[in-house]
Amino acid sequence: MQQIIKSFCFLLLLTPLCLLAKDVNVKDFGAIGDGKTLNSETLQKAIDECNKSGGGKVIFPEGIYLSGTIALKNNVTLHFQKGARLLGSTNIEDYKNLDPFTEGLGIDVGWALLVAIDLKNIGIEGEGAIDGQGSKLKAEHILKDTRPEGQRWGRRPFLVRIVRCDGVTVKDITLNYAAAWTSHYFQSKNIAIENVKIVSVGVAHNDGIGIDGCQDVRIKNCDVVSGDDALVFKTTSSKMGCKNRIHGAI
Repeated sequence: MQQIIKSFCFLLLLTPLCLLAKDVNVKDFGAIGDGKTLNSETLQKAIDECNKSGGGKVIFPEGIYLSGTIALKNNVTLHFQKGARLLGSTNIEDYKNLDPFTEGLGIDVGWALLVAIDLKNIGIEGEGAIDGQGSKLKAEHILKDTRPEGQRWGRRPFLVRIVRCDGVTVKDITLNYAAAWTSHYFQSKNIAIENVKIVSVGVAHNDGIGIDGCQDVRIKNCDVVSGDDALVFKTTSSKMGCKNRIHGAI
């Protein structure tokens, strides 16, 4: 009897945590999918609220959601329903560099549309798309930045940047037209990339999938059309090398 009471009490302690976890819809936080309204703040509020409630899915219903940088949080998956598109702003000032980084050739990079830093159990999924409008962003950028192209390209945002995360799932999503690298996975572990379609051309440095010092990576059934490397394994930092990577039917 005493053991039953202890077990019941343990379940009561867990119940509030289970009840807290819930999915959220970005429209409930004021997001407007008209392709014109900048939604950075409202989308971030939806992600933050999902994280605070214990995690779950942040749902993007059909629509075009213009945004600058948004940051994922622990235990949150972005779910794009059919017809939903996250559209990157063409104003370079709408992007943040949440983890500055110097790439192999010495260029300072790190700005991104969608970024995850030091997180666990995150995901990006669904039948929708993420579009960086890379060519349009570059056209606006070079009007104000007069440095040589070899120096200024690093200021332009990646589409997706995953940094020092553990437990990453990216599946069924379409990634289009990054302004720099399309997806960069850096010093992260336990990554599954599956059924991802990438079409990213129009500007230089449009690498499709960059696996940079990551471990336990599985890439399966992906279709990549890229203006640079479609798939690249590298180790920019000596802190963590690539290990245990499996890829098939790329």
